[in-house]
Formats: sequence, C-alpha cells, structure tokens
Amino acid sequence: MAQGIQLVSPHELPDRLRQVFPYQLFNSAQSKCFAALYQSTDNMVVSAPTGCGKTAMLELAICKLVKDHKSGEFKIVYQAPTKSLCSERMRDWEKKFSHLNLACAELTGDTSYQEMNSVRNASIIITTPEKWDSITRKWKDHQKLIQMVKLFLIDEVHILKDMRGATLEAVVSRMKGCNPDIRFVALSATVPNSEDIAMWLGKNGSEPQLPAHRQTFGEEFRPVKLQKHVHGFDGQSNDFIFERILDGKIASLIHKYTQKKPIMVFCLTRKSCEGTAAILAEWWNRQRVVDRAWPAPTERIRVDRKDLQDMVASGVSFHHAGLDSQDRLAVESAYLKGNISVICCTSTLAVGVNLPCHLVVLKGTVGYQGGGGRPTEYSDLEVMQMLGRAGRPQFDDSAVAIIMTRKDKVVKYEKMMSGQDVLESTLHLNLIEHLNSEVGLGTIKDLYTAERWLAGTFLSVRMRMNPDYYNLDGVQPGGDTDQQLRLVCERDLKLLQDFQLVSPDQTFSCTEYGNAMSRYMVSFETMKLLLSLPKFSKTEEILQLICQGSELQDLRLKANEKKVLAEINKSPFIKFPIKGSITTTPQKISLIIQAQLGGVDFPDIKNASNIKKQFATEKCVVFERVQRLVRCVADCHAYDRDAISTRHALGLARSIAAEYWESSNLQLRQITSIGPQTNRKLDSKGISSVEKFASLDTAAIERLMGRNPPYGRKMLDIVVGFPLLTITAEVQGILKLSSGQNPKVKLKVCLGYSNNKIPVWNKKRPSLTLMAETSDGTLVYYWRGNISKLEKGLDIRFIVELCGPGDEVTFQIACDEIVGTVQSCKVKPDVPESAFPSPKSVQRSPKSAEATGATHQKEADEFGGEDFSEKELIEAVKDADATTDYGSDTFVDLDEIKIAPSSTESKKPPTAETLDSYQMANGRWSCNHACQGGNLRKNGQVCKHKCCAEGLDKPRKLKKRVFIVQSTRKLCRSQPLPSCKKSHGCLVKREDIDDTETINLADSHLPVPYSNLAPRKYRKLHNLHTKVQEDKNVRVSQQKPRFEYASGKKADLTFMKDSHLDDDDDPFGTIEDDLPPLDSLIGKQHRAANGLKPCEDGLPIGNNATSMENESASIDAAMMELDDNMITSLRKSPMPQLDESFENRLFDFEAFDDGSHKKDTNDEGFSSPLLQHTLARSQSPQQVSRRRRSVTNPPLPMKRPRSPSPIAASEVKCRRLTKEEREVKAEAIQEEPIKLEVATTQEAEKPPYPSWVSEMDQEFIESLSGIVTFVD
Repeated sequence: MAQGIQLVSPHELPDRLRQVFPYQLFNSAQSKCFAALYQSTDNMVVSAPTGCGKTAMLELAICKLVKDHKSGEFKIVYQAPTKSLCSERMRDWEKKFSHLNLACAELTGDTSYQEMNSVRNASIIITTPEKWDSITRKWKDHQKLIQMVKLFLIDEVHILKDMRGATLEAVVSRMKGCNPDIRFVALSATVPNSEDIAMWLGKNGSEPQLPAHRQTFGEEFRPVKLQKHVHGFDGQSNDFIFERILDGKIASLIHKYTQKKPIMVFCLTRKSCEGTAAILAEWWNRQRVVDRAWPAPTERIRVDRKDLQDMVASGVSFHHAGLDSQDRLAVESAYLKGNISVICCTSTLAVGVNLPCHLVVLKGTVGYQGGGGRPTEYSDLEVMQMLGRAGRPQFDDSAVAIIMTRKDKVVKYEKMMSGQDVLESTLHLNLIEHLNSEVGLGTIKDLYTAERWLAGTFLSVRMRMNPDYYNLDGVQPGGDTDQQLRLVCERDLKLLQDFQLVSPDQTFSCTEYGNAMSRYMVSFETMKLLLSLPKFSKTEEILQLICQGSELQDLRLKANEKKVLAEINKSPFIKFPIKGSITTTPQKISLIIQAQLGGVDFPDIKNASNIKKQFATEKCVVFERVQRLVRCVADCHAYDRDAISTRHALGLARSIAAEYWESSNLQLRQITSIGPQTNRKLDSKGISSVEKFASLDTAAIERLMGRNPPYGRKMLDIVVGFPLLTITAEVQGILKLSSGQNPKVKLKVCLGYSNNKIPVWNKKRPSLTLMAETSDGTLVYYWRGNISKLEKGLDIRFIVELCGPGDEVTFQIACDEIVGTVQSCKVKPDVPESAFPSPKSVQRSPKSAEATGATHQKEADEFGGEDFSEKELIEAVKDADATTDYGSDTFVDLDEIKIAPSSTESKKPPTAETLDSYQMANGRWSCNHACQGGNLRKNGQVCKHKCCAEGLDKPRKLKKRVFIVQSTRKLCRSQPLPSCKKSHGCLVKREDIDDTETINLADSHLPVPYSNLAPRKYRKLHNLHTKVQEDKNVRVSQQKPRFEYASGKKADLTFMKDSHLDDDDDPFGTIEDDLPPLDSLIGKQHRAANGLKPCEDGLPIGNNATSMENESASIDAAMMELDDNMITSLRKSPMPQLDESFENRLFDFEAFDDGSHKKDTNDEGFSSPLLQHTLARSQSPQQVSRRRRSVTNPPLPMKRPRSPSPIAASEVKCRRLTKEEREVKAEAIQEEPIKLEVATTQEAEKPPYPSWVSEMDQEFIESLSGIVTFVD
C-alpha cells in the first residue's frame, strides 16, 4: 500500500510477459492504472509528472495486445516528439521485447526502401509525428501496413500547444478515420485539462462520443521532490544584452541553491556556453576553499582544446555540438565520475544525453529553434525536458530547478511549472495544409465530410470550451461553434480551389499540384510561390524561387555574415553569383547551397570560425528542406508537360541530394574516402567521374593516389555499387489515323544497368527517374521507380503524338540522388511530311473584309474569285490539295473550300444546295455549280466558269464539302500529361483507337520517295518523264530576266534567231496584243508528257495520225503545269556565264547525231526546247519529209563527251565534222559493238586520235582517254 493505493505485483502477468518488468512491485501510479491498461481495451489518457514511471504504463498496454493477439499479426506505433527520445526508446525496447519476438524499427529519417522494409518486418514502429504524417499521407500505398496497427502510443501529448502540435493532432485524427479499431494510450505531463484530450480520443471505436479513461497524478507522486523557482529581471534590451545581465546574476543564484552537488546551466548559444563557463570558473577560483560552490576535481582531465583545459581544472566545462567528439566524451565521462561539477550547455543536451543533476538553471528562456537564425521563446516541451534533468533518484530525494527570465514572463512559467497551463490547439494556424492532405487521402469528399472531420479534432473540443482564444481570419468571433467551423472549412477549401490544388467540383479531389503539396509537405504560401514559376524555367530561376520559400525564412541573415558571404560570392565556382550586395535571407540561402555544390573553400577571414560552424549547421537544415521543394517543382512541371523545367528541376534535386553539381568534376567527392586534394589529383590525371574511376584496376588506383595495398581493392569494393545505367529506344510502328490528326508513333525504351548485381550506393538501392521529351520541349513520358525493377531489364512501351516531320524524342534516365548517372538517347521517327495534316487556314477578319470589299469588286477575275483575298485563295488551294482524295478522278472546287469558323462562331457546317450532273447537248457533262446553265452567281454577277459553259469530260461525283479545321497543339495546365495508375511511375495512358493501324517499320527500311505519295496528276507526269529521260537536278539561273512574259510586250528572243530569218519575221505571229502561240514555248520534254516521243532531229512524231491535230487541244492544259520559275527560265537571254546543267538543257547532246546530219544549218540536230518548233516552221514540207525519211532503225552512234564545265568548254574546239570524217568515224564504230548498260552507266567508245597526238607520250594520252576529246 502506498499513498492509499494497493500496489500490484508483476507476478500477476504470464511468465513470458513478466520478464519485461524487472522489479517486485509496480509503483503507486502504475498500480492505479494497471486494471485500465492490462484488463481493458479502451483508450486511456495519463497525466503525471516526470519520474512517475509512465514508460511502464505503455509497456503494460503492449503486453495486453500480445496476450490478445497470439498470432502476432499486429503493429504497434510509438510516437515521441523528438528523435532523441525515439532513439532512447529504441535501445530500451529492443532488449526488453526481444524474447517476445517483437522486432523494433526506428522511422525518423527520410523515407527509403530499406526503412520501409524494416518497418514492414517490425512489430513496434518508433517514429515522430512528422515522419508518421508523411507515411500516412500516402496511406493508400501503405494501406496494409496501416490496417495492421492495433495500438497507438503517444508520448508527451502535451506538445499539442506547440507549433508541432498541429501535426500530432492531424495524425491522430487521421488514424481514427483510417482504422476505428485502434487503441490509443496518451501520456502527458501535468496539465489541468486532460479531460479535453480524453474527449478528443473517445472511449473506443464503437463509442467515440464518450471520453476515454483518464488518470491524473499530482506532484506528490513524483519520486524526487522538485523545488521550482522563477526569477525575473528587468531587461528591455535585446536578448544578447539581457544575457549579459544574467551573467552577473547567475553566480549568486548558484551559491544560494547549491548543495555542492552537480549543476547544469542551459544557455542561449554556443558562445554563451563558453562565456558562462569562463565566468563561473573565474568566480570559483576567487572563492575561498570553504566557500566554493562545488568541490575541486580529484584527478586530471585530458582534453585537447586549450581554453577548455583551464576550465576543467576548476571543475567547470561547456558542452555543445561544436565541441570535438573526443573532448565531448571526456567531459561526459568526467561529469558522471564527479570530477566535473558544472556543465554549461545548450538545450540540445537536455534531449541528447542522459546526464542527471541536482540543480538545473535556465539562463534565459529563449533559444534557436530548428536550426533557425532567429532566437525564439522555448517551447513548453523543451522547458519541461530541461527541468526534467533535475533529480537523481538513486542519489537524491530532492532537486532544484531555477528559471531566469524577464519579469513579464514570470507568471507564464510559474503556471507551467505548477501544471496550471491549459492545453490549446494550434491546428487552426495551418489548417489549410491539413485539409488539402485529407482531401488527397479521400477522407474529405465534400463540405459535409470536411465539417465532420474537423469536428473530430482537438481544435473542435477546445473551441467549444474556449472560443475567445481562437481568432480566425474571416470568421466573426462569438456565435455557434459549429457555424464557425463551417465557415473555416469553406474559407480554406475555397482558397485551395482558387489555386488549383483541389478540383472545383462538388465532390472534392486533389489535383496533381495538391498531391505534390501533400506528398512533400509544402506550406500553402510556398506552394503559391512554386506555382508562379514560368514555363521553360532554367536552373537559376528554380533555385532563386525555392530560396524564397517560407520554410527557409527562419534562417536569419546576420550582420557579421555579410562580409563572409560577399567573399563566397566572388568565387568562380559559384554558378549563379548574386548581383549587387547581399541583404536578404534568400540570397544567403542561395550562396550556402552553391558554395557546397561548387566545392567553394571557406574564406580565410579573421574571427570567421564561428560563422563557419554556424553555416555547417544551417546547411543541413537548408538541404533537407530545399530537397522537398525542388522535387515538388519537378512533379508540378511534369504534370504541365514542361520537359525543360522538369529536366532542370530533376538535375538540381540530384545535385542537392549528392551535394555536388551534376556536370562538375566534383562527383568523385561522393566517394567517402576522397577529399578535395585527392579529387584535384585525380582530375589532373583525367579521372573526373566515378565511372572512369571504377574502370581502373587496383594498381592504377594505388599509384594515382599514392597509397599501399590493399587500398585499391577497398576502393573498388566501394565503387562497384555505383549504378551504371543503360538505355536504348526504338520506334515500333506508326499509327494510321483519320485525316486531320497528327500521326502517332509507338515507341519502346529498354532500361537496364551494366553492373554484375543490383547496385547499392550509400547502403540503399537508388531510385530512378525516366523522362521522354519531344523537340518542342513537351514532356511525353515520366516514370519513377527503384533500380531493383531493372534487374532483368525493363521494357516500356508508349505512344507519342508528333507535331512535325522533324520531331525527335529524347530519353533521359538518372538516379535521383547520385550525380554522374545520367544516360540519354534520341529517336527520330521516319514519318513523311505527307502524313501530317495541312497547316491551319488563314482566318479572315470582318474588319479586313469590309475594308477591302471595293477593291475585290473592281479586280474580280474571270473565275469569280472576288470574295476571297489572294492569300486566302493560296491557302485554300493548299488545303484543297492536302484534303483531296487523289485516288479518284474528281476534284475539289475552290467554291466548296470553307474557311474554318472562329471559336466564337458555330462549328456546325452550313448546308448548301448541290445539283446532279447531267449530259449536255454537246455530249459533255454538266458541273454541280448552282450558276451553271446561264444562272447568276451568289453575288448577282454573270457566271464566268468555263465548266458551266462548256461542261466536263465525265460526270462529277458528289462529295461532301471540305471544311478546313484549325488543329493546334497547346501546352497549358489544363492539358496534363496522361498517366496510369502505377506505383512510383507516371505512364502515358494507352487509348483504344478504332481507326488506327500499326505499321511494322521493320518491313520498310528505306524512306518512301515523294513520287509515290504525290497527287495523281504529278505521278502520271512523273512516270512519263522518267520513261523519256532520267530525272536530273537542274539549277536555273536566278538573275533577273531581260524579258518577262507577263508584261504583255512583244517577245524579245533575238538570241534565238538564225541568219536566214529577217528582223521583221516574228516567229510567234504578227498581232502584238495577242499572246505568242504556246507551241513555241513547249519543248521536247513537255511534248513527251503529252504522248509525243522525241526524234533525233528535235521534231515530235506522234503516236498516231491525229497527235498533231490534238496538239493544240492539250496546249492549255500543259501550260497550266508550268510554274513561274520554268516560264521565267524560258524567256531569259543568254547570260555571260552558264553552268553545265544549263548548257545541257539548251543543247540536247543526247539527241545529237554525228553521222546523220548535213552541213545545212537546219540539219544540225539541234534539239533546244526553245527552237524546235521555230526550226520546224522555217523549213519547207519537202525538207521535213526528207528529214523524216532519214530516220533509221539502227541505234544512234554515241555522242562526243560533254564539257565538264563552262571554263573547260571554252578550251575545247567544237565544229561539225566533214562527210569524210563522219564516214571514217562510222566505220570505226562498226568494228567494235556498242555496249550499253541499262539504268546505270554508259561507256563511250575510244575515239580515233589525230596524227599530232602520236608525238606525245602514249601513257599520258591513255590516262586522258574518256576525259579529253582530241581534234585537229
């Protein structure tokens, strides 16, 4: 019996559970809670002072769960506010519950696959509220894990009133919604409103409206009585000056309350610790031996730091994170032995090391929170932890705690120390972030479920009890609490919808931006900033933006840091230097990041050592927070299909994770044993990457680094786990789509690695990210997964829509946290230009049509095209050519080409009357125009269509009207990257296309020529041309012609006239106003296209007797096929310099026959396209008939070799051979048959050499054979 409570023995437990409690009896507090903890499954809240044995109460709840679930299919979650408490509980329970096969796992760092595997295998999960919040925000990925949780233990639940309490409140409320069968056991320090916590948790899952079981214990249950004193001092100045005031008061307070027992003094900063220790050591040395507050050391303490050596001789030391590890261990060991009696430390020692004492002094109540640069008031949890160091149960029965603070804070800390400080909720301060998370989890689906979720929080309980404490923006104080909660929900959900974080539908769901905000735990204000990042942002823009996040603003820029930062900014290794002076916190954060990534040495400035240590501490905080923000940027822009911003964000995230730039030679520093000097030495030898380093053998490594064996083998064992990724891609097929759609190609990418086994780097298997982008910066594929999925190779197939024939798809894969692993490849699909739809038509604005209406009326052409501008007609012709079915004989008339309506007009095509075709009196067929048969056109004018007056050769098929629809491809936030439901990846969704066909590109290796895909008329004409003469590239002179056909003037072709023609003879007729006969402009090549085969003398011979008669009928059709460049070239005068191609066109060498011509000028065999018809008109019928009779069936003799160039042509003597020379040449040719090779090459016979050639070297002459023609 103790304090009126019957004590309980652990022997009431089963034998296997009894070993957890190594003592004979439970204490009074534990005995009073035994029945509620071990004999019931209801929720429970225990409020008791420090030292009451609350940890054993949690262990009793664990034993109850083990007894009820003998199968072991359960999980237990223990949640503590600090990592140090989690580590302490991990070490303790790992030993206590090992005989029960209850494995423990600590989950406090960043989530990794190894940690998640350990969590899955563990029965007891020890974690912090922030870490469990990140796990439960993705509870759908870990649904089985969360459903197995049967017991949830909450230590130090009184942190609800701190800023971190909102996370704890949200996590517990979420767990209540995910699994109603969970049992909650919460432990708290002495608080006056523990019943509110019991009401919040509820009795159990079936009766949540009833409060949980509650037990409250006062200070009388504390085993070591604690005397608490709060001393207030005047101080209106800043914290540093106020600390100087406390330095003069602390010695007298210690002398007053000490009993020559161990003392611990908590100070504001590291420098304050050192200064306070020096003051106390000096004060102790001045005192007489009998008056000293603590005894002298009994033995010498060995430390390396010089200033610490003088202090430990007086029994005083300081302790903080900046102290060397050996000195720190020496100080802790001497303190436990009693050789050191006073330790001046920072608040981190209160939770990091278990060093109990008799007297605790808080020299000030402010400190640096979370590594920030701005001193703030200690939280209640930190104060209670520091005061909890007072009392040594094995040595003392009492202890003393002193708080030194300002006078206006005295009442606050007196209530805290007496347990009268009421717990209040802080969820309303960041409610919008937690609402977004619950929407993403599906807990909140509409306004009603949002109100119901908020009603189950601790905030709802306290607002009903103390509504005046909560001043909510946009909500009027007073009134009904439920109405206030409803207004809060509406306000925050409206803000989430305004910034596209939550869908605007009545049924709420998170957008990809909202999911990214929840996944990376980004504050609402920072998320608004990240969403303002423009498209196609580079690394510098991303870095500048994330440095402005609200998560980083507590790192204050100090005045003494500006000089150091200015020197760092001057370093050439700073990739993006700050312009101007450094005056803001974001600039400081940017330089801290770049200094680490660029390997910048700290400036050698006097008294800058403390700043260097401070930067090292802040760097850890900055890199942890910035990493989350950069990954959020990458996911948001991947959803926007912005490949450029995504690629740069991933590169920056990879660099921050590895702490070195991706493209620098510092990636060797990722190997732990390689420092700055070794890195520079390897870089000078050309070893600038880990991959190159891994390719070396052991001897080369030892030689380069100047080390002895087995150093090389150890280094290779480290780098063998460096991932060597591989990637290949190929096009598997082209999807045939309906007209008007961009073609799509099916791609296949193969991922793998060249390592012998699954790479493991930094004791974990790295994660990967794959992205694919097109040439215009559009992200078409995004995937994320673990490298273990590549063990047997991973093939990914997806479909990509192309925008143009030159589009390329670039693939890039890299590890998320390792630099130097980027691998990429490119694929260029071979899609012909004809597979793409026509460009968008020119939209005519009403203003331009109204302004140019009069001009159109005056300049109406004979085809009645006055309703369209010239540009519109050109665009309509192009679109008609692209949309016409060339497999049929019908054509699309320009009147039936409709310009696509604007977005404001109706998209329904207008209906128009079409007439059936009938046979006319002349035997031809009528067209389908409404104006045929002498009717007026729509504008009231007389019809001038030739088809309406003369008819068509055959009836016209009725076709649907062609509407040119503008097809654009826009990239905006409203068109996200398609994704599929796969873990760790975002795959493009494969759509079922009914009208598509997959083409196997393996069957067609060569590109399809344009002549096979061209319109039908082009193919027919091309076939005729290729039968007559091979296609040859002709380069037409681009000089301005002396005569233009369109000018209407008389043709000036004097260079073509022969000597027998008079100056007055006009080969084209005598009427100047008429156009010249088209016959004179049609050459041999064009006559072949109309069914005429060329003759050796240049005159056409028809295929039948009526070919000449029908020649004029096809002249107009042939003229339409001539483009402007061809017509212009036909009218040009001879230029001073002509190239070989033009000479060959002007003089038809192939038709030139040496042995069948006479000396007459008209018999020269000239076949110039411009003179064929002119020569024919100048000859008499007898000459023409004689020339026709001279045509022989045997093959024509070979022509002489062509001149290679205009310059060489001027050096060759050209003349007509005499009759005797021709006979000699013909006899030489008949002696050796002519050998012709079809479709490849043609070898000319070796001509006879003149007599003067025999005087020269024969070997030299033979070498010139076939190149030079020798004549007399």
